[in-house]
Amino acid sequence: MTAALTRPEPRREDAAELEAPDRGRGRTLLFHQAALGDFVLMLSLVRSLLAADEDAAVTLVVPWKHHGVGRALLGEDTRVRYLDVELFEFTRMHATPGPSILSPALRDDFAEAERVVTLLGGHAGPGDAWHGNIRRLSGLPSNRIYGLPTRPDAAAEHLTATHRRLLRQRGLVLEAEDADVEGEDGRVPNATSQLPPPQPPRRLIVHPGAGSPMKQWAPAHFEQLIAAAKDRGVEVRCWIGEAEQATWPAEKLTHWQNRHDAETLTSTADLVRALQELDVETDHVVGNDSGPAHVAAALGLATTAVFGPTDPAAWAPRGPRSIALGGGVAGWPDEFDVIRRVLG
Repeated sequence: MTAALTRPEPRREDAAELEAPDRGRGRTLLFHQAALGDFVLMLSLVRSLLAADEDAAVTLVVPWKHHGVGRALLGEDTRVRYLDVELFEFTRMHATPGPSILSPALRDDFAEAERVVTLLGGHAGPGDAWHGNIRRLSGLPSNRIYGLPTRPDAAAEHLTATHRRLLRQRGLVLEAEDADVEGEDGRVPNATSQLPPPQPPRRLIVHPGAGSPMKQWAPAHFEQLIAAAKDRGVEVRCWIGEAEQATWPAEKLTHWQNRHDAETLTSTADLVRALQELDVETDHVVGNDSGPAHVAAALGLATTAVFGPTDPAAWAPRGPRSIALGGGVAGWPDEFDVIRRVLG
């Protein structure tokens, strides 16, 4: 039988160190379970944690299907480990009592952790079962267990800035990964249409779906964009992903497959591979506020994300060649504005 994991009580000098400001040294155990786009935005926090100290490392406890996305966007960084958030021990962390032992596969990550950051749909406070179980299994004090929200909690503040601000308030100071991407006020300059228009693309990639029907621009508008691109001699490829296959009516899927030769991407891994094969110089990805748009932007592809009910000030994809149109108070953008922005 596997012995229970125990962590020694901090030595006197260790205790003093834990009372000092958290400088981000050592390994962070980071839990995240949310949609693909949210995961991509969260990787900004991972980069900041890795940049905090030369000895910094991160263990990402996330859905298994997101492991490949992390490796694609962070690279094969040996400082980053991946664990499946659906492992048995983790599924019991919200319970009272929680797991009493850890399997050998998890023991080192808990023993090495200098802090735990959780983004699981709520704040893990001292009275929460999750917080108590993490503290018991890791041996860390409460001031090294950080619960963060999965949604921004301030108007016009990007999610990535919310995470840094809340950590700063708790004593863990992290710099933005790229000052050109995130300003000091928490806004993301690339979140609006104020960037210079991109060069007309050689090929347009259209992803008309999203995880929520409320976040899907009208199909007719996407079809107008496709027609305008073809009139200008631009090659068009349409992609249908996992969410569309699961939620779209059969007749809608058939329409896109027959009329627009839509390609079916059956998994997150397929999506990442397809995006990695695109040309960052000549291809342009257009989609809704969805996971594919976030991955495309993070890979450095020219990306236009069409927003409706969600606010790009908080949720815009991050990338050097990414823009968001519409959203927030403005609502859905006019289709001709999108056509002009994408095709010039």
